[in-house]
Amino acid sequence: MVYGARLESVCTGNRTVGSNPTLTASSRVAEAHPFPPTLRATPTARCLTALLVSAQDSERGGHRSMAMHILRKLTFMGALLLSACAPAIAQTELQVVSGEGCGCCGEWVKHLLANGYTANITYVPQDKLMTYKDKAGLKPQQTSCHTGTIGGYVIEGHVPAREIERLLREKPDALGLTVPGMPHGAPGMGPASEAEPYQVLLLKKDGTTSVYASYP
Repeated sequence: MVYGARLESVCTGNRTVGSNPTLTASSRVAEAHPFPPTLRATPTARCLTALLVSAQDSERGGHRSMAMHILRKLTFMGALLLSACAPAIAQTELQVVSGEGCGCCGEWVKHLLANGYTANITYVPQDKLMTYKDKAGLKPQQTSCHTGTIGGYVIEGHVPAREIERLLREKPDALGLTVPGMPHGAPGMGPASEAEPYQVLLLKKDGTTSVYASYP
């Protein structure tokens, strides 16, 4: 019962942690969260992170046997999480094709990394880049300097990470997203504070588009 109450308090954030009365358990859980954006809201991920915090607290408090018990629970729940959420984990990795010598593509990838994604980049000669865009189903007016794929969707150009996350969450029946051209202030194209107005477009399977989001 003590263990159950302890875990519940960690999950709900109804206690302070350690000697710092201003640091709540819920904030500790947020800081310790080892999961990418697409997994953080899952109950298993939240409970697994709460267990991690509780184990750390138990070890600091000298309760090594409780800490070991919690760590055994962590191992079991971790295996369950990896098994159940493998598809979601795969949806944090983008495959990106970029033209050789394109610096802004690398800056966009840094934006993705900062938001919990990973990326595998393939550099191709500039005169071969359009071949990949054609295969992805893109029209010339819908293209930008790099083409990515994730979760069965095409991500063309400097699309903000938040819109990729939304796309993967909502799962529309569409080809993907694009930010045509290279608008100043889009991720990887300079400071957002200096952004010129631009739109993220939803690429429909019939070749048309609709506005998915507008910036700034």
